[in-house]
Amino acid sequence: MTTIQLPLDEETLNRARLAASRQDADLETMIVNIVVKLAQSQETADPFHGMFGDEPELVDQVVSEAFDARERDTLR
Repeated sequence: MTTIQLPLDEETLNRARLAASRQDADLETMIVNIVVKLAQSQETADPFHGMFGDEPELVDQVVSEAFDARERDTLR
């Protein structure tokens, strides 16, 4: 097991301790649980989410064409 030191201001440390006590856990257990949950949420995240994050112009063009097609072509 690796030990890390994390510099926190008093307010943040007090908030973390309060959150841990509300979870009926110590601070270390709470932090471990948070890291595990964050890792799980990233693993199950939508693989397409953020795919076009570096292409805002392309997304604008696709959306614009979709709106144009919707106005031009009726559904019925």
